Amino acid sequence: MKFVDLFIQTVMLLQILENGVPIVLVAVFTVIVAANAVGCALVMLLPFEQTALVENVVDLIFDLLIAVEYPVIVVCYCLSTFNFDRAKLAINLEVFPPGWIEQAASTIADPVQTVVIYKSLKSLRISSVFNFFTRMGINVTLWLKYLRITNIMGNPRKQSSCVYPKRHRLAAASLVVFALFLIVYVEESTRTSAIACRPHPESLMYTHTQTFPSWIKELKQLEYLHVEGKATIGLVSLPVDMFDEMSSLTTLHLGSNVALPRLPSFHRLTNLKMPALAASMALEELPAFDSLHKLERLVIAIAPLLDSLPDFSPIHDLKSFVTIDRGTWCCNGFLGECDLQNP
Repeated sequence: MKFVDLFIQTVMLLQILENGVPIVLVAVFTVIVAANAVGCALVMLLPFEQTALVENVVDLIFDLLIAVEYPVIVVCYCLSTFNFDRAKLAINLEVFPPGWIEQAASTIADPVQTVVIYKSLKSLRISSVFNFFTRMGINVTLWLKYLRITNIMGNPRKQSSCVYPKRHRLAAASLVVFALFLIVYVEESTRTSAIACRPHPESLMYTHTQTFPSWIKELKQLEYLHVEGKATIGLVSLPVDMFDEMSSLTTLHLGSNVALPRLPSFHRLTNLKMPALAASMALEELPAFDSLHKLERLVIAIAPLLDSLPDFSPIHDLKSFVTIDRGTWCCNGFLGECDLQNP
């Protein structure tokens, strides 16, 4: 049973490493798993009068740390590291009209902190079939430990029996070696990952970016994209297949990209909730909204060359539609026939 526990916990640790969880949380989980192995080794070597009870209590403690305490630590870490300027948000809510991008809390929050918190909390979710079985495995073993302790406490004769081999130095040594190997593996994984990321800039601010490379479509988990140009320079083109794999994207803000004539297809943006297009002087046409079933807010500001709007019928839950300084398109044309008498 102990080797099953360690196997499941190791798989969960590998998933945490794969998800890019902060190093502090990785270290906490690694210490719990390593201490679990070392604690089992000590129980094998040290003499106890109520061996079975001690073994199961130790196992239960570490299972509780994995199943209950670690998620609590993750939530506490997120609360302690996230800083948000609520006073600035209150000012924006009072100054800017409804529907403006400045009213969204995500525009004020530190994007690095936001991403870290999203990743940390997302690691607690059951997001795949494999993840489901590992989480269920932890909970099933925890339930079995509770049953075993209850049976042992109800039957004093079983308290002297043991589950692990006693005085088995080879088994104890193998558990200690496993703990050391796990610590070294995690340390090397985080170190090599940091080295690999070091040459790449963390931000594209003030880089005068005019287009994105073709590999941007590989950012399949991207949820928030904000590209703000300048009055004299900004995006001039985007890859035609840029959004083909970005089904997780929920917010798209393109501002002051005065030379951008067209946008990639929105067909695969099935989770997009808020597109905001501002100061798009060269934008001639919007992509079709056929797949934007979850769209909630739409902002179009200063797009003088835009002469028509896509069909709005696929949108089921639009809460806010804001347009400023409209171009040649009819503001109510999406309702059917354009009615110039209807302001």
